[in-house]
Amino acid sequence: MKLEKKLMKLADLMLNEKKDLRTAQTAWVILFTSNKLILGKRAPSVKNPNLWNFLGGHVDEGETPAEAAARELYEEIKVKVSSSDLKEISKIGNATYFAYKVSGMVGKTTSEVSKIEQFKLTDLPSNLHSKTENFFQKLDNLLQ
Repeated sequence: MKLEKKLMKLADLMLNEKKDLRTAQTAWVILFTSNKLILGKRAPSVKNPNLWNFLGGHVDEGETPAEAAARELYEEIKVKVSSSDLKEISKIGNATYFAYKVSGMVGKTTSEVSKIEQFKLTDLPSNLHSKTENFFQKLDNLLQ
């Protein structure tokens, strides 16, 4: 077997092993400035493509939701934060939401996130990921 094929097989095995470590729990980071939210647009090549969402994903076995949120934030937009700096603000079903305030635009696009933008709460995009949409629906219910 050629080296390239062996490396591809190893990469596939590692990816499948990583998927096996995932739990049903998810963790999300709500990045915000003094007057805007920062959302990431999911890349066309990932699950739920082209949807805007908070940054986050599945909690791996042995991780706390805060640790998963910090890891996902780095994987998705290369922003490093300590899990202890994330403030848990809500749980909805199997999703845990954390808040983290930044001074302005942060991060950079990756293979998982094709765009990063700031939005006013009153001017959110219409194509939101379900976990992000669920959060805003709960917020709307609390404010009514």
